Amino acid sequence: ELTKGMHGILANLINVPKDYEIAIEMALGQSLQNIVTQTEEDAKKLVKHLRDNNLGRASFLPVTSVRGKKIDKVVTNGINGVVGIASDLVKYDKKYEQIVYNLLGRTVIVDSMETGISLSKLNNYTFRVVTTKGDIINPSGAITGGSITQKTVNILGRSREIEDLAKEIEQLQKQSKEKAAEKEKTAIAFEGQGEARGAWQVWERHKIRENVLSDLKKREKMGYTIDKEQRGCYQWAVFMSLESV
Repeated sequence: ELTKGMHGILANLINVPKDYEIAIEMALGQSLQNIVTQTEEDAKKLVKHLRDNNLGRASFLPVTSVRGKKIDKVVTNGINGVVGIASDLVKYDKKYEQIVYNLLGRTVIVDSMETGISLSKLNNYTFRVVTTKGDIINPSGAITGGSITQKTVNILGRSREIEDLAKEIEQLQKQSKEKAAEKEKTAIAFEGQGEARGAWQVWERHKIRENVLSDLKKREKMGYTIDKEQRGCYQWAVFMSLESV
């Protein structure tokens, strides 16, 4: 009942290309962790739950009340390195459009600080500019930037990494099955060869026995005297050929 009307945190409801993850995360800031609800009443219910259970605070974005506006036009005058309006660079369900416009509709992504400063001046600082490295030029003229630790920009990338890992695991499982099938075919082939080789050996040993007995009979018919030692050798050869079968 408590989760009824709750869509989830914003970070899980938008999809951002890898090249723009840092810029979008810096543009959204703490809003990435905001909870999207269907209505104001749903948000009110969750706020009460947090307060009653002393669970801290959270920000909510009701679909029915949040409204935003996208920049109508960005004047570039041929400036290179302007990527686009941030809200146009992310994918999301149509029902979250106003929320995305509210948070990213007046933010432009550029490739560098130099491009950002030039673009901001040209448009009289009427919107926020964020570089692909995460530097921010605000409409007030204030600039925020510097180094970013990997831990800071892992929220949006986490879902993509999970999807990539799932695909990689699926591919590895497929390769494993293919190798197992190939190994099984090889084993069957070797088994078949072994059976054929075994049959050939049986036939060969029978031929040896027949040849030994035939030779012995011929010698006896021709009057050869087969002494005890020679007969023992013949019998041993016959015995060994039979034992080998």
